[in-house]
Amino acid sequence: MPSTVILTISALQKNDATKIPASLFDLNTKYQVTAAESLDGEKIDPYGSRIFKASLAPIISTGGQTQRLIIKLKDTENVNNDDPGRDNPRIVSKLKNIIALEVHTNDDINKIAQEYEKVPAIAYAEPDYSVEIAEAEDEENNVSNGLLPIASITVGRDNPRIVPTTIVPTGITAKKIIIAIIDSGADIQHHDLQARIEPGWNTLDNNNDVSDLEGHGTHVAGILLKHSETASIMPIKFTNGKDGTILTLVRAIKYAADHNANVLNLSLGLPQESSLLHEAIRYAEDKGAIVIAAAGNAGKEEKYYPAAWPEVISVSALDPKGKRFILSNFGDWIDFSALGQDIYSAAPQNKYAYRSGTSQATPIVAGVTADLINTMHNSSLKLNLENIISLLQKQLSEPAIDVKVGRRIIDDLTVQEKILARIRAGAVVSVSNQDVGNVKAVHAILNNEIKSATIDRRVRYRTMVK
Repeated sequence: MPSTVILTISALQKNDATKIPASLFDLNTKYQVTAAESLDGEKIDPYGSRIFKASLAPIISTGGQTQRLIIKLKDTENVNNDDPGRDNPRIVSKLKNIIALEVHTNDDINKIAQEYEKVPAIAYAEPDYSVEIAEAEDEENNVSNGLLPIASITVGRDNPRIVPTTIVPTGITAKKIIIAIIDSGADIQHHDLQARIEPGWNTLDNNNDVSDLEGHGTHVAGILLKHSETASIMPIKFTNGKDGTILTLVRAIKYAADHNANVLNLSLGLPQESSLLHEAIRYAEDKGAIVIAAAGNAGKEEKYYPAAWPEVISVSALDPKGKRFILSNFGDWIDFSALGQDIYSAAPQNKYAYRSGTSQATPIVAGVTADLINTMHNSSLKLNLENIISLLQKQLSEPAIDVKVGRRIIDDLTVQEKILARIRAGAVVSVSNQDVGNVKAVHAILNNEIKSATIDRRVRYRTMVK
């Protein structure tokens, strides 16, 4: 059995040919690799690195389709690992030694990836798949000047009610919760968004211009802020609507995780599994982020990624009657559902629009989750995915009408219901004077549920659930 070759990007840059197998040279020549870059965007000199050819002569493209292939090099931490999955204890080098190769060929990129995976020095290889935003393409996006701001949109299924953008705090300590919206960018000057924006990034162009030319990210941001009292949004642009790929998405996820985002809203996905994307999701989880993703809009019982992975909270879409939105994917792998049809929210240039899809349902769950995370900072519960899902299931959701769409997130709670849910979750609840009546009503409801409850002049409750 041949010995496994260990590689790093630094070794390649140093032109250490003794560590690079001839098979890698041959493949790079065969498929006319003319450029390469690391995950961080660092260019690898195609003529000064032995990764491209045994000789230093330039490889000149003679035609063929330009395609991008992603490879992960084996290193001392993942060598001898046939399955680069989370269950293998040797995988601790998440998002390291990733290289994107530009190839010029008309051959099937999936078959090319299989050839590269046979090289002993490579942990895995895969195409740089396209990633779509999870919006229902058959739905018309009606843009208006927005005579009614987001604060006046009616939500809910059986009893629609007006939900203000900024609800009087009902139990949330002043702690900033950052939600990274990884999408088409956002109109950060929109009057419904501008007060709650964190600095973002553009992984398409590697700069801080998050201008939203498509409108999808702005719409998602508006929905999210309507359903969270505490969240600020970090817009990260990975696509202009059609050009997002695994590479730009993974760079966005890494940016969010490295910049302390508490929640990642991914109203996006693809039908194929990707080793690199899964690695990025695990990287974010290791950093303490909760990842919430759309289930997709094929209207089928088929998995959609990253939503279908166990490290992610998956969200399907409902129509106004609480049934599955006809274009929403469904299946036993879906965790929660929320309203996703004809959702009115922000559009670029201080306008508003109706849009539909699992993209619109996902930020409802993300917003509710953000406030739940803030509540958990005041309880003894450990902040992790398991506890978040448990609390969402027990306190903030109910069985959906349809099967295989997950539990319906209750996004139309009254003030009393919000206070009640948070107290039952074991939180310290602080409210303003105008909500004293609501708190007293909740106290009466909880008389038979709690061991102790106290109130002081600040109307501050601390309860212990039996």
